[in-house]
Amino acid sequence: TGRHDAARIDRQLYGRAARQGDPGSHITFVSLEDDLMRVFYGRKLRPFIAITAWGRGWVPGFIARPLVNLAQWASERRNSGIRKNLLKADGSLEELLAFSGRGE
Repeated sequence: TGRHDAARIDRQLYGRAARQGDPGSHITFVSLEDDLMRVFYGRKLRPFIAITAWGRGWVPGFIARPLVNLAQWASERRNSGIRKNLLKADGSLEELLAFSGRGE
């Protein structure tokens, strides 16, 4: 599987690779066409990747890992902001409905 918006989901999936006391392993493949990478970086990263992967066809983990981690961090912050705004709007709506006298 590829990387997800939340690192927590990735850690859960990696943990499932080893169950019942047996050792496990995981390999992660990331593409610039994955939603996470496309939404965060767009086309800005393509020239850098082309130079880094030149002659190999892949990017070393010590370069790719921080790029993916940064995209996940930004995605988690964006989603956190969305949840915070939704909670605020829900509170405002609840207050408005309580003021108008309509309850559940």
